[in-house]
Amino acid sequence: MTPAHRRWLARPQPYAAAALALLMFVPVLWWNGRHDWVSFRFQLGRGGGGVHPDLSAFGRTLLGEAIYLLPWMLVGLSLAGLVALWRRSPAGNFLLALALPPILLFNLLPLLGSAGLPHWSMAGWLFLFPLLGKALAGARGRGRIWPLLLAGLSALSLAGIAVVAVLVVSNFRTIAGNDSMNGFLIEATSWSGLRQGLAEMGLLDRPNTFLAASNWQDASRAAEAVRPAQPAVAFDGDPRGFAFLGAPDRYLGMDALIAVRGSDAAPANALAARYFDSVEPVGTFVTLKGGIPAYTTTVVLAHRLKLPVRSPYAGN
Repeated sequence: MTPAHRRWLARPQPYAAAALALLMFVPVLWWNGRHDWVSFRFQLGRGGGGVHPDLSAFGRTLLGEAIYLLPWMLVGLSLAGLVALWRRSPAGNFLLALALPPILLFNLLPLLGSAGLPHWSMAGWLFLFPLLGKALAGARGRGRIWPLLLAGLSALSLAGIAVVAVLVVSNFRTIAGNDSMNGFLIEATSWSGLRQGLAEMGLLDRPNTFLAASNWQDASRAAEAVRPAQPAVAFDGDPRGFAFLGAPDRYLGMDALIAVRGSDAAPANALAARYFDSVEPVGTFVTLKGGIPAYTTTVVLAHRLKLPVRSPYAGN
């Protein structure tokens, strides 16, 4: 808080706002208290890792931030923050106090060898936009042309990104791509071929059968495509939220349709053999994007779950 605003500490409004925020956060505390504080342990553990500096991870994080923000915007925001730090205006100090902690923290973590992702710092960069906007408005008011050039470059870039997104990612996709690109996009688009294939075989409403996958990412994609009546099951040591969607023993004795990426058929069979009495192949289904084959989903039918799906999280 800047010195000019310290008088607010003598007023009730900040404390009322803090109490309201805490009240809204109570359900999070209550749920975590009943589940061994799993959310806090998970989030705090994500920043763990190595203890030695890792310049490559730091570089990848900065590159990711530049891609998210556009490179010239990242430079502009950084310069606007440095100018505000030098000028020490009350408004600039306030925005810097909100921006710098997440930016510095989530960029230092990968530099120190810990885990980090580029989008973690985005909440901090957000508070530098008003500073950059003020600088651009001031420059434009003085007759400078570069704010218009920056705006035009950003508009063209965003238009290009939108076109690429439609042509590459959406159901209007017209670019065939390759295995590497499709392997990346498989987590970003719907597995529509899975639902169509199961529907054609009459398996969508098969009685006494639940939907499963070998990890939480595939369980999410399969569940989004199939929309089963019961929650999907993730058979691995990191099921994320799927661990809390029902009792671990709720599917004992039932069959499962296990959906995996086309290249993971062998691990899927091994997983099914461990948990079920028997397993049989169902088929491999192709997902099309814009009429072009994009990727495949392999499904096996596992009969009679004999072992409970235990969660690694206590208290779920």
